[in-house]
Amino acid sequence: MTLGLLLPCAGLAEAAAAALTASPPPAGLAPDDALLAALLARRLFRRVADAPAYGALAAALLAGPAVLAPPPGPADGAEDPGLSPGGARGTLVPAAAAALAADGQYGRAGALAVAHMRLHPALACYDGGLALLERYLAAHAAAANAAPARQPTAGLTGDPGLGAQPAGEPAAAGRGLWAVPHAAAEVAAALPAACRAALARLRADLQD
Repeated sequence: MTLGLLLPCAGLAEAAAAALTASPPPAGLAPDDALLAALLARRLFRRVADAPAYGALAAALLAGPAVLAPPPGPADGAEDPGLSPGGARGTLVPAAAAALAADGQYGRAGALAVAHMRLHPALACYDGGLALLERYLAAHAAAANAAPARQPTAGLTGDPGLGAQPAGEPAAAGRGLWAVPHAAAEVAAALPAACRAALARLRADLQD
């Protein structure tokens, strides 16, 4: 399933998304950071929010320790922290929350933010959850903007440019991510803009 999201084939990505939205969910589904990064990089996470598989995906997102801000970018020659347990959830969880909020799914987005910060679940109630979600998205947008830019790392083929996307641009359906580090880099690069877009929608809806 992860491979289908990484390869430059729109049909495979659509088949993977369809499998995740199926009822019942795929047998033996065990989401990991690789699947979550690929799903977010393909801008498909919001599609699974109403699917039976969402519970497993959300649990996988929140399986690590609380991380309140993305880690700094890797130094030259250092391992990309975007795939470490803390680093991945420093970008994957706010990216998922931003995707849900941009789609108007504030309850689920707020629940992710509250759980990620290890706050009491009661704080995810409507008014409190919206206030916390707004602060959470704003904090991650600012932290991601302040962190050094991350560039996609070499793919599985060894070609450092293969399948890499320009920073901040979504992965088109017909282009390949090729490797999990590329997908993680996509999510990290797009995080500031994703948080800003989610904040804009949230604040506009709060004013209505």
